[in-house]
Amino acid sequence: MPRHLTERPAPVTAEPLTPAQIAGRMTAALATITSLWEDMLTPASSSRHGGTAPILSDDDESDADTPRTLRVVAVRQEVNWQVRGWCQVLIEDHDLDDRTPDGHDTLGLCAYLRKHVDLMSTHEAGLDALQELEDCAHAVEHCVYGSPVRRQALGPCPDPTCDGTVRDNATFDDVGRRLASCTRCHVERAQMDWAESMGVTIPDSLTKHELIQLAHEDYGLTLTEHGITCLVSRGTLTPLDAKSRPQRYGYFACIDYLTARRART
Repeated sequence: MPRHLTERPAPVTAEPLTPAQIAGRMTAALATITSLWEDMLTPASSSRHGGTAPILSDDDESDADTPRTLRVVAVRQEVNWQVRGWCQVLIEDHDLDDRTPDGHDTLGLCAYLRKHVDLMSTHEAGLDALQELEDCAHAVEHCVYGSPVRRQALGPCPDPTCDGTVRDNATFDDVGRRLASCTRCHVERAQMDWAESMGVTIPDSLTKHELIQLAHEDYGLTLTEHGITCLVSRGTLTPLDAKSRPQRYGYFACIDYLTARRART
């Protein structure tokens, strides 16, 4: 059972990265995105990589490529959004006035971040930027080489005759309840119903601290308070009540964000 559903996790004690290490890994992530950007449109089965992804072809009128096409489009949009957002953070926080690329020019935005990677590596949200850029690089690699889809595990199926795992579907029923299903018996129910069967309580919302702990313990992701502030300013997360302290964020909105980030790794 995920720890965030059962107990409060211990404080994060990961060894901090130095600015030089952050800069090096950022540079590598940006280089990966840049080098594979065009290959996303020419899948591995028709290129030098030797993979098995279907070929995207404007002449093919079948819908066989549709799932991969949609994923490529989604990943390219997400990567553009991420690098554009971090360029904006860099420009605003350091009052940079050099020429910036067009917001739709993903490769130009990557080049801009590489140009100022030393500033980004010492920014207070540098670790968050690093994690998201590496996630983007992994997502691009997965589009080129192929990768399995992963869903958040809620815990073992409560049916004593089943040894499957209940996982989030990221879908909703007719009345808007979040759904989950078992990987073995394939029973699909609302997550709140699963939680009742498992004897656990799913929270309605999370504080910044709880979100940071959840990201680290259940997803293996690095997240800081300043990083969450950046997510709020960019509209990725929205406080349930902007005036309340501590601010709280909708539980499933947090799960959606963390699941999307983990799916890119």
